[in-house]
Amino acid sequence: MIGKFGITGAYSLSYLYSSEIFPTVVRNQAVGLSSFFENLGGIAAPLIVYATSSSQSYIPLVVFGVIMVVGGILACFLPETHKKPLPETIEDVEHFTRGAATQTEDTYL
Repeated sequence: MIGKFGITGAYSLSYLYSSEIFPTVVRNQAVGLSSFFENLGGIAAPLIVYATSSSQSYIPLVVFGVIMVVGGILACFLPETHKKPLPETIEDVEHFTRGAATQTEDTYL
C-alpha cells in the first residue's frame, strides 16, 4: 500500500509541477511529454522485473533504487515555484530559473 501511495503521489506531482514550471506557450506539449515519459516508465517497470527474475532477484531493486536516487537528486535542481507567478513566455522561464540575484542584476543593466 505504501508503494501504491508513492506511485499515485508521483503521478499527481508530475502533472502539477510540469504545469507550473513550463510557460503558457508550450505548457500543453510539455505536460503531454511528461505524461508520455510517466507511461513509458510504467511500461518498462514490469519488463525490468520480468527480465531479471530468473537470474538474480536483487537486480530490479537495485535498478529502481538507483533511478529513484538519481531522480531525487535531479529534483533538487528544479526551481522553487511557491508564491511565484506562472511563466507565460520562454523569457519568463529564463528569468525564473536564473534566480533572484541574476534577475535583479538584469534590471539595473
